[in-house]
Amino acid sequence: MRWAGPIARGLMLAVAALLSPSIALADEATTNAYESGADERSASDRSRSEADVEPLPVEQAFALTSKLSGDGSVTLEWRMPPGYYLYRDRFSLQAVDTPQALGALQWSEGRQHQDPQFGNVTVFYDHARLRVPLQRDMPLPQRLELKLSFQGCLENSVCYPPTSRRLSLELPPSLRTQDETAPPWLGILLMAFAGGLLLNLMPCVLPVLSLKAFSILHAADDPIGAKWRALAYTAGVVSSFAILGGIVLTLRASGGAAGWGFHMQQSWVIGLLVLVMLAVGLGLSGVVTVGAGLAGVGQRHAQGRGLIGDFVTGVLACVVASPCTAPFMGASVAYALATPRPWLALAVFVLLGLGLAAPFLLIAFVPRAARRLPRPGAWMDTLKQWLAFPMYATAVWLLWVLGKQRGVDAMALVLLAAVVLALGLWWFEKNRFAGARQRRLAALIVALSLAPLAMLGAWQGDAVPAVASKTELPVGAERFTSARFAELRAQGRPVFVNVTADWCLTCKVNQAAVLERDGFRVLLKDTDAVYLVADYTQPDAAIAALLEEQGAVGVPLYVGYDREGRRTKLAAVLSLQGIADALAQAGSPVSPTAGG
Repeated sequence: MRWAGPIARGLMLAVAALLSPSIALADEATTNAYESGADERSASDRSRSEADVEPLPVEQAFALTSKLSGDGSVTLEWRMPPGYYLYRDRFSLQAVDTPQALGALQWSEGRQHQDPQFGNVTVFYDHARLRVPLQRDMPLPQRLELKLSFQGCLENSVCYPPTSRRLSLELPPSLRTQDETAPPWLGILLMAFAGGLLLNLMPCVLPVLSLKAFSILHAADDPIGAKWRALAYTAGVVSSFAILGGIVLTLRASGGAAGWGFHMQQSWVIGLLVLVMLAVGLGLSGVVTVGAGLAGVGQRHAQGRGLIGDFVTGVLACVVASPCTAPFMGASVAYALATPRPWLALAVFVLLGLGLAAPFLLIAFVPRAARRLPRPGAWMDTLKQWLAFPMYATAVWLLWVLGKQRGVDAMALVLLAAVVLALGLWWFEKNRFAGARQRRLAALIVALSLAPLAMLGAWQGDAVPAVASKTELPVGAERFTSARFAELRAQGRPVFVNVTADWCLTCKVNQAAVLERDGFRVLLKDTDAVYLVADYTQPDAAIAALLEEQGAVGVPLYVGYDREGRRTKLAAVLSLQGIADALAQAGSPVSPTAGG
């Protein structure tokens, strides 16, 4: 059977040929499964590797370098490893001793990022660069101390908490605008005096200044008495400025966000001012005569009668003037709130008070200036009664401010206090020459008028949120929020920010003279600018942060940003042309509409 062997081999080869495609497919499937499993294991390993990456220390994750350029600008740069990014809008920068020294922030180009916590924000990967020009038109110190804060994240991992840094830069002589022989704070003190002097022209203090002017006129025939009265008024102004400044410094040192004029955000303070203005008005109208000085009326000034009234008038002038910020005043108060030297901060507030009182000191102590005043006569009694009406008008305005803050129930409480006060003053005048018991009863009634104010301070009305939410905005304006402000700046839109308050008379004058005119609305349309209104009538943390960021100490504050992000801080007394220049791009001036 020789053929059996060849036949068996042939059969085996045929079977192998028939089975070879299946074997090949099985081998390929096995190979593919192996490779797929390997890929899955590799992806899993990579994911596990990324998740297990230990975040770098913040100094290595966001390596910061600083440089002072010869053109008068500070450059900050961050270098970041792959996967790390830095927020642009979670950044703050402040000059410690000279808040006004820094110009607009000029960032390098960032990337849009949808953040799970902050929404659509601008971030920087790998590298971030910030240029900050120094303001060359103000005194700069020999050493510039900067305080900055920034925040960043590791992608798909952790976010670092806000990181604070302090930088100290030695400024070359070419960048110091002040004389080397004069200390930097000398210019601040001169600015404080000038700011206090210009406060006499602000609308806030006109009612009280008219009261003091009448007092000076009444003492024209008594030069010695006029000097004493001017000194008493100055003592009231200066001591009140010093005390108010000390309170603000203490609150800020304890972590509060108190700014200049913060007391006008307190309902009981406004209620007390309503009662004081009413009492002064009643005295000027002749309804009551309390002592000899509160309304600037009386005799024997040289013997000291009426000096308490002049002192109280000085206190009133400080209280009603402090919500306003006159030119030069903002920079000096900002310096006082930032300086680590308490004696210098106190000196700033004292110089502010001296500036406010300077015109009356000049009239009292310079005979040539006093001779220009009209001579006393019977006409002064009519003038005294006329001056009562600005006091009543001021009381009505303060009552309106209180209604904006706390609603109509708060207004009713203060009106009740005013009725009780009027009753007490009337009873005092009716029983002026009666026994001591009647005068004590009158004093008790006057003291009882303060009880509604105590209730006002402790009472939290349900109407407060409703009143605040229903505050009407001007036509074409948007309410300021930090998120909206950051969004507009990221879009490159021109922005005009108006920080105002119902208790700021200067704000109301600017609103009527400029911001409610058709020319301003046309300017916004021509420049494609967004008008943001920040109402600081009541305490607001976001607005307080904005004021601190801008180096401002109070309202009004007006800031314009052009398309390139350049910031222009406008004067407290607005003009349409100033707003147009602030919103225009460099090299593209905008002229406001005629008649606007």
